[in-house]
Formats: sequence, C-alpha cells, structure tokens
Amino acid sequence: GYGLSVAGADAVPGLVAALAAPHERTRAHALYALGDRGARAAAVLPALAALTTDPSPLVRRTLADALGQVRSDAATSVPALLELL
Repeated sequence: GYGLSVAGADAVPGLVAALAAPHERTRAHALYALGDRGARAAAVLPALAALTTDPSPLVRRTLADALGQVRSDAATSVPALLELL
C-alpha cells in the first residue's frame, strides 16, 4: 500500500468523492488508492462500477485494475469488467 490507501478507512469517503472530480488524473489516482485497499474497499464496488462509462481511457484502465484488486462481490465486479471490454 501507499499514500491514501494506507490512511485507512477514514480516507475512503474522500477517495469516493474524488471519483467525481473533473480531472481524469484525480479520478484515476482515487481508483488506484481504492484498489490498493483490496477487499477492504468492497463496500465501494458500486461506486467503482459506475465509472465503466467514464470518457477517459486512463480512468477506465485504472478501473479495471482496481476491480481486479478488490476481488470481492463478483456480482458487481464481473459485469463492470465485461462492460469495459
């Protein structure tokens, strides 16, 4: 883990809020940090899955990685991953 991902559960609400940021790099960094939390980020899978239609290829690529790292709730993550194909 690194940066915000090791800040613990207190960082999660801010990271989820950053998923709606206007700048693609902010969204991508938030996704990376949430994915780095692994299974501890399972509660935010719906917020992650909502980004499958993000206009940024960087965000969608980072989303695919984050969904794979969370490794929880296949009912949410697998359809989101398929949509990214």
